[in-house]
Amino acid sequence: NKAHNEYLNYLATTGIVGFVAYSIIIITFIIFILRKSHTTSYQLLTTSLLAGYVSYLIYNFFLFSVVILALFFYLFPALAFVTTNSNKVYNFKLPVPYPKVVRVILLFFIFYFLFSIFQLWYSDTLFARAEKASDLGMVGRAYNLLIEASNLNPLEPLYRSELGLAAAAAGETLTETDATSSADLKKQAVNQTSRVLQQNPRNTSFWRTAVRTYAELGDLEGALSALDQTIKLAPTDPKLYYNKGLVLQQMGQSQEAQAAFKKAVELKPNYQEVLNEIN
Repeated sequence: NKAHNEYLNYLATTGIVGFVAYSIIIITFIIFILRKSHTTSYQLLTTSLLAGYVSYLIYNFFLFSVVILALFFYLFPALAFVTTNSNKVYNFKLPVPYPKVVRVILLFFIFYFLFSIFQLWYSDTLFARAEKASDLGMVGRAYNLLIEASNLNPLEPLYRSELGLAAAAAGETLTETDATSSADLKKQAVNQTSRVLQQNPRNTSFWRTAVRTYAELGDLEGALSALDQTIKLAPTDPKLYYNKGLVLQQMGQSQEAQAAFKKAVELKPNYQEVLNEIN
């Protein structure tokens, strides 16, 4: 479920800024404990804490952190700070000419960031509800919830990717009863999908969702094109060739479909679904 290297995980999930901050914490504590181990009366304890901390760092290089080990990452420095009596509170005053104005500005930013965090949480809640609604076949409700989630967190491409799929499904259900709304929803599905793919051209998950969206719209050419692009990004995934074969079959291209099925079997010889499709 994770790369077997905690540092790689931090780099992948928090980016350069997060990785550098994580590294600064490690380096700062090591420098601190090396300096203090020669002066404190608890030299054996501080040295042991440093040894345990280094072993933790080595472990994280070959594996990933679990809950108790993540606790040790902060507990060991805390023990060292207390042992060396380095947890004193330093009070200092900044020469601020208008302290009340500064307080108001600080309060504004505090509430702004708290509200932003609430928005992120609530958008995730709406997204989870949309997934449940989609699983129950309530495509209209799923679409409305995804609209709200996307408006609250417009920078999250996952919401828009799923919104495109939900719009396509909702558009299909309205084809016979409300042609105008159906056309608008289908157009929105294409626009949302294209936007996500343009912003994330190497994310295979979004390309897979795009395949489903185009298939839902009945656009087999679009689904085939998305499949070809996904195969370029993940050429060893047999399921992609299987799905490509199914699309080609629907398009009446039997020979090309069989070639795709055979490629899937090459990658996974025991792929029973594909073996059933091969003549």
